[in-house]
Amino acid sequence: MRIESPSGNHSSLKWNLERIYDHISRHHSKDQVDAVRSQISKIVETTLRSCADVIRDGNYFEIFGYDVLLDQHLKCWLMEVNGSPSLDPTDSDDMRLKSDLISDSIRIAFGLSDLGDFEALAP
Repeated sequence: MRIESPSGNHSSLKWNLERIYDHISRHHSKDQVDAVRSQISKIVETTLRSCADVIRDGNYFEIFGYDVLLDQHLKCWLMEVNGSPSLDPTDSDDMRLKSDLISDSIRIAFGLSDLGDFEALAP
């Protein structure tokens, strides 16, 4: 997420969804946060369903990296989807994000955790 302050200063950050939603909720209504959640869920679901025949084997586990741009009107734009994205951290925030990603992925793959806000797209 890239944040620009009114003074024009900006920084690029990699935030998990919880942190993004928390940031939005401090500046916007719950309905707007829910709309962003819905947009991101729809992006993930639509892209996975569009290539389900190619990726649905059931015998492996894969991580996809989604780059989503959130504009000043809280509209989400899919920039790209990376199959097997790099897990090399670039800074301390990225290290925390990717460590959590790996931990969550292992728990989900071994049935030790649920899918959170998302539901399984395949039986």
